[in-house]
Amino acid sequence: QFSVTGSFENIQNGSIYGILFHDFSQFRKNSSYIKQLAEYKEKGQIKKYGFSLYFAKDLEYLLENNIPFDLLQIPFSLFDQRFVKYFSILKDKGVEIHARSIFLNGLYFQDPSALPDHFKACKHKIEWLRELKNELSIEISTICLIHVAINEYIDKLVIGVRSAVELQRNILNLEEVNDFSSITMQFEDLACV
Repeated sequence: QFSVTGSFENIQNGSIYGILFHDFSQFRKNSSYIKQLAEYKEKGQIKKYGFSLYFAKDLEYLLENNIPFDLLQIPFSLFDQRFVKYFSILKDKGVEIHARSIFLNGLYFQDPSALPDHFKACKHKIEWLRELKNELSIEISTICLIHVAINEYIDKLVIGVRSAVELQRNILNLEEVNDFSSITMQFEDLACV
């Protein structure tokens, strides 16, 4: 059920920063909802609206059909760089980009030798990350965060943590890294399917 009014009531606030469609197939069935969101935006009840996408083909559909939106949440990480080719197009349209799945559900922290064959293409890349971690004396999580944080097109990072302490540690580790250039030059080769 599409209910922005219900959301206003639930959070007891007169306005919402952003609303995202999380199920693209539902949007395709009910594309008229975009017009309703545009009306809420015109009234100042929401600031931005858009999509949380998993597949580049869905973004291509939005762009090809000139569907209006100004907020996008996408997976973006060292290995998952499927959306990178769209970043400049989105920025030219004024779209705010939020990156999620930065740690790929913890894949980067796994022992590469224990990974199933399904991950064969990225085992050596995880090994390289472990070597880089030791060489630079920084955490793999920090390397992952740097890759996303320094991208000029990314506006916000969405990360999952198990505690406030873990969140603080991620922030502090990121703040302690002074020279990103020695790390980031090697990131482009990490993209994999």
